[in-house]
Amino acid sequence: GYCEEMDIARAEIRTQTELGVDPVSVTSWLSATDNVMVTTVTSQSAADTVLIVQPYGSIANSAAAAKCKTYSGVLDGKTVWASRKTNDDIEKVEDKDKVKFISEAVIASRVVDGEVLDASAAGNMGELQVALPAGETVTIATAIEGVGGSTDVTAPDGAEGEAYQMAVETLRNIDSPSDVEQLHQAHLQWWREYY
Repeated sequence: GYCEEMDIARAEIRTQTELGVDPVSVTSWLSATDNVMVTTVTSQSAADTVLIVQPYGSIANSAAAAKCKTYSGVLDGKTVWASRKTNDDIEKVEDKDKVKFISEAVIASRVVDGEVLDASAAGNMGELQVALPAGETVTIATAIEGVGGSTDVTAPDGAEGEAYQMAVETLRNIDSPSDVEQLHQAHLQWWREYY
């Protein structure tokens, strides 16, 4: 029940798999022009199910996690995000001259086409629960942004740093199936010109 195919000409991955016990087809592509991954999940089941989307900042390395805070949140009821930021408690650092850089990474996922049943966030993870009716398709856009090497030790603490702002702005421009199609056409054109 599992098959994955990489289409190099279209720069996408197509997967046949199961979501729990329900068969689905998944198509994913990472935009050649923007920091966005688009994933469509199509039910091939006779039963309705729920798709769970969870962007997260790993805390597997406890030493790194202690130095690099994770944040998460819900935005507009259909977008969840998670981030990790180094040297975030800059006001608590005794010798600011020892801080060589501040970095931030954010992953934010938004339901573009589908019904959000619940959106929540806690600790290092956001979660979207999305209805996946039998035979229907759900589209998720995920922005990935990072800012590294900042030496501005006066930058504000907290979750909503520069990378967060960039991810939110990216997803604001992807709010409908037509926005996804426009992005997809730009992606395909970029690869046509590349080859």
